[in-house]
Amino acid sequence: MIRLRTLLFVVLVVAVGSVGLLSGKVAPTTIKELADSSDYIVIGTVTSVVELREVPVATLLVSSVIKGPPVTKVVFLARGTWTCDISGAEEGEEVLLFLSPYEFASNPHPQVESEREVWTTEFEEPAGFREEVEALLDELPFLQIAWAGRGSMPIRKRKGEQYVTIWTDDVSLPEGVQTIDGPEKKYADFIRSVKLDQILGILEEWQLQPEQ
Repeated sequence: MIRLRTLLFVVLVVAVGSVGLLSGKVAPTTIKELADSSDYIVIGTVTSVVELREVPVATLLVSSVIKGPPVTKVVFLARGTWTCDISGAEEGEEVLLFLSPYEFASNPHPQVESEREVWTTEFEEPAGFREEVEALLDELPFLQIAWAGRGSMPIRKRKGEQYVTIWTDDVSLPEGVQTIDGPEKKYADFIRSVKLDQILGILEEWQLQPEQ
């Protein structure tokens, strides 16, 4: 299944007939560049999504750390920050996440603006949000999904094997990596699935590369 925010963005893409027309500001990257730009790469299960000042914040129970310090859970912003940002989370989903630190606003907005009402506008952090988040963190860093949400790769099972779902127009894979249709066949032109083991192999190869 595709998350609601992602689905809404996909509908807009289909309506205009091109991913590029809507996601032109999302610079294309590679899976290795995405890994380079992320502070954390983890696999886990979303255990909760709570609203703090009407902003969804998710907690992930970590089962595997690929990059970053050892952690048992991470807390991250579960909504986009601008129109083409598809960040989100659903309780119970298993996911591969590429995460970066969230920067709190120096001058938060005095009023709360519900994402349910105006989901396409740029995110304006409401006053009091930082304090409520920090009370939840228990000394953990507050994170956000890297690369306008493309760093969230939900995991699903197909014929007994685990696959991750990737927006391949925005995050390209090395030549020769085989993909299958994503969860929604009608969006398979730009939303594909790849065996999790293949992605982990690519990331292992990336980790072995000498630093530039």
